[in-house]
Amino acid sequence: MERIWRATINSWNGLVAVTRSEAAFRQELGLLAIGIPLAFFLTSDITKRFALIGVIVRKGSEAGVHTPASAALYALMKAIDTRG
Repeated sequence: MERIWRATINSWNGLVAVTRSEAAFRQELGLLAIGIPLAFFLTSDITKRFALIGVIVRKGSEAGVHTPASAALYALMKAIDTRG
């Protein structure tokens, strides 16, 4: 359990450090802060919400912004793309 706690603390410290030092990461956080609530406002369909959020993440990834959040959402979007 202690190992998991240390890993959590290290991950948090890494996110804090990258937020302070990387403008691209701050840009993506800003876009997600606007885009996620907007996706909930625009549609009640969960698939469409993920699609709207995924567009922001995918564009960030194409621009060279690679974060754990964008990687997870990008993988989810790829799964949705193969279904539809």
